[in-house]
Amino acid sequence: MPDGFEMFDEAARIRNKGSAMMQVDASDRLSFSGFYETTQDRYYDSLYGLLGYRSLSSGADVSYQLRNGVSLFANYAWERCVLSVSLRSVVAGPYFSGK
Repeated sequence: MPDGFEMFDEAARIRNKGSAMMQVDASDRLSFSGFYETTQDRYYDSLYGLLGYRSLSSGADVSYQLRNGVSLFANYAWERCVLSVSLRSVVAGPYFSGK
């Protein structure tokens, strides 16, 4: 592999990751829950390619027991991913004649 290039899954990185969840039982049959998660990666030795990755996700759940042995469940989730990439252009080299 050329100098300055690394496979992102093998490169040195700093990862910060956190998550939180909360559940509330409104009654014997009804419960609500919500969650939030974040992951942030920083590739500090990378000269080209992926420099950072950040993802955020959150969601909510509702569960209702219709009767003994039968429950209704609904879920919604939202996710956002952001990549930080360094691009370098080389206009001269062994394969570029300039003509």
